[in-house]
Amino acid sequence: MNKSNSLGEEKVLKLLFRLSTPAIIAMLVSAVYNLVDTFFVGMLNDNGAMGAVSIAFPIFMVVVAVGQTMGVGSGAYISRLLGSKNIDEAKRVAMTSIITSAVVGLLITLTGLVFIDEILTLTGASGSLFDQSKAYLLYILMASVFTILNMNMNNLIRAEGNAMYSMIAISLGALVNVLLDPLLIFTFNMGVAGASMATAIAQGVSTLFLFSYYFTGRSSVGLNLGFFTPKWSIYREILITGLPSFARQFLSSLALALVNVAVIPFGDAAVASIGIILRVTSLGTYVLFGIAQGFQPIVAYNFGAKQVERVKEAIKYAVILSSGFCLLLSGTFIVFARHIIGVFSSHPEVVEMGSRSLIIMITLFVANGFQIIITTLFQSLGHGKQAFILAVSRQGLFFAPAVLILPRFLGFYGVSYSLVIADMLAFLLTFGMYKKLQRDFREAREKGLQFA
Repeated sequence: MNKSNSLGEEKVLKLLFRLSTPAIIAMLVSAVYNLVDTFFVGMLNDNGAMGAVSIAFPIFMVVVAVGQTMGVGSGAYISRLLGSKNIDEAKRVAMTSIITSAVVGLLITLTGLVFIDEILTLTGASGSLFDQSKAYLLYILMASVFTILNMNMNNLIRAEGNAMYSMIAISLGALVNVLLDPLLIFTFNMGVAGASMATAIAQGVSTLFLFSYYFTGRSSVGLNLGFFTPKWSIYREILITGLPSFARQFLSSLALALVNVAVIPFGDAAVASIGIILRVTSLGTYVLFGIAQGFQPIVAYNFGAKQVERVKEAIKYAVILSSGFCLLLSGTFIVFARHIIGVFSSHPEVVEMGSRSLIIMITLFVANGFQIIITTLFQSLGHGKQAFILAVSRQGLFFAPAVLILPRFLGFYGVSYSLVIADMLAFLLTFGMYKKLQRDFREAREKGLQFA
């Protein structure tokens, strides 16, 4: 069975597991991928080198967000086109998306290299930290084209129903990075610059592997320069669906910054405990995004194919799967909170503050799972406005104001309660928008119209 055809024919629950499992593994590998440089640079015992990685990381995440915008937007659009059997238009979108990603990546590289000093000055880096940050950022900027293509093509390949190939590509990049880091950092004595060169090479290898998917005839859309069609109608569809992902990524970074600002006044133990909690809970979020990545092509394809019952099935199973995972994770974290924090710190104050905060924060984690799935649903259907509102609601509309206000009245634990409030309000907004979508669907079907 053709991979893209299976999106409209294979049993939905089996299909969701088949697509979500490699996506979850890929997300967890990505989490490790992001920690590899930090681990090996930490072995240098140089605070300046560690600082350089921290300074450059937000800039790297902006590049990643650009790739995600192109990939999520193009991927959802391609799945809908494949579902409606509009293969030629799917080929045009894929080719246009890939070439545009390459051009944008090159522009970021050139702009970044020209203004690298000014960019680092804006981050506040100075002295030896400035020099090491520049050495690290140099290769990150040079590899921007690979980073963006990598993020984009992983999404495009998943859009055809081949999540396994995407997982292998991400894992290959992580493996290359792990092997090259100690070689370049220590053997070739490149220090922090070696870490970023390893990342750049790993991104390049992963990108070449992704291109092989198209050149070996596995793809339903292939690559043909004749299909490059840089027209506004294509870019509009890509951006409408992709921008919510960019907004979510940006607001995640902003939320982290606000959390740091909020907890610093409460001392080092508070900062350490929140840092541990964010790392631990992020693993759960990665799993949810993996489920969402498996869910997206199923919904988009079957919506394009006008197989509404399969869309409904996909929504039902994705919500059940994500909610079940969230409840299991929440229960585990609540029961073993002290043990989990204790794995990362033996300091009594950190364990006490961290375990209490973790229990508070994880209380409504199940609401986060529902919101991620429904936001992905709107993206898959091409409803960019609704997806954007939901993408910015939890961390932008609700969490940001709460975390600036509550700690003043509730102390350190006000940070944790801010997330609970954000989860509750975001869930209510998401549920309301989902019910409206259901009503609109029902009314359109009663009138014999195609809802889009």
